[in-house]
Amino acid sequence: MPLSVRPPINTLPSYSLTGDLLGFLRCGLQYRYSRVGNLPPSHPVQLWFGQFIHAVLEESYRQVKEAKCEMPPWPQDKLDGIMDRIDRRLAARNIRCWDDASEHLGRRRATAAVNELGPLLFPLINQAEVRVRGARKLPAGLEGVVARDIERYEMLGVIDVVTQVELFNPKFRGNKLLELVVEELPSTPPQEFEVIVDYKGMKRPDQSEAGAGLWEIYEWQIHTYAHLRSLLTTKPIIAGVLVYLNELVPTKTDFFALRRALKRTVTQTLLESVT
Repeated sequence: MPLSVRPPINTLPSYSLTGDLLGFLRCGLQYRYSRVGNLPPSHPVQLWFGQFIHAVLEESYRQVKEAKCEMPPWPQDKLDGIMDRIDRRLAARNIRCWDDASEHLGRRRATAAVNELGPLLFPLINQAEVRVRGARKLPAGLEGVVARDIERYEMLGVIDVVTQVELFNPKFRGNKLLELVVEELPSTPPQEFEVIVDYKGMKRPDQSEAGAGLWEIYEWQIHTYAHLRSLLTTKPIIAGVLVYLNELVPTKTDFFALRRALKRTVTQTLLESVT
């Protein structure tokens, strides 16, 4: 008797929002070498930096959530214990700093992130490390190029923090972080809403034309996170917050870059006033 042939299984091509899409947008050549060619990263310290501070913040929040300890600020010996534990986890995955000065700076920034940002952010957190996914149509002209009969691709992402805010809840009264978010909103926000928070282990991009591309990329990232998150919740997502953790403990290089940016801003303002 004739047997029917099972139709081919078409799986959507899947891409990480940060590792694939953002990596390609920032530098297509580096993405090709590291992600496609599987070459080791050219700056392993940056890889350690970002994952280390993210993991320290996540572990600190978990301890507060499970009522193992009070809200930060915490003494240095307690933070050292958390950071040592995170460092061992990363080392088990062969993610190491390899530079004592950079490791010391990373620990200082992680300490500042927990003790200065934690008291403002931790009370607002509803979920941490939120996994989101969704599918979009392939750009025009790519149908049949990525794979035959594939018209869509899948995006995967991990949101650092999703905050769920009840605006008139008395426990949020006086929270400076929430006040800054509400001040920037164009209209009166709803009584309950969500805000997406994403940590960046870097200084904020320059406001000049050279840094404009990064601002556009990270704005696109936040909007994409908001879209994917909206598929999982009924609450409105009214804002996205980028936290540039390097600014908590800036280096001399960061200060020099800030001074140059200020000079450019002042010069541009004077030129505009003259013309």
